[in-house]
Amino acid sequence: MELKPGPNSPHIHTGFPGVAGKYVYCPANVLSLYRDQGMEKQMTWKNLKESVFYEAEKKRCFFDDSKSDFQQVLKMNPDFEDAKVSLKQTLLDQQRKIDRGY
Repeated sequence: MELKPGPNSPHIHTGFPGVAGKYVYCPANVLSLYRDQGMEKQMTWKNLKESVFYEAEKKRCFFDDSKSDFQQVLKMNPDFEDAKVSLKQTLLDQQRKIDRGY
């Protein structure tokens, strides 16, 4: 069963080019993530795509998907060393990008 937003919902079911999986855009969530970086109000999906925050959100979505994938593998096989190393590297990469401001 596919979920669809209601006619008055600000949520958009979409995706990012080059990033596997679906993405649900939630304006309130995105504002809370980027307020400290200068986002002043909730944006429509169209406005976000045209803003400086789009690439940051795309990268965050990619890292979240990667983390989820590795965490899922480790739930099934906690001793899978490659998944442990990959998860650790993903988390380090994400922190480095945050530290650099992107």
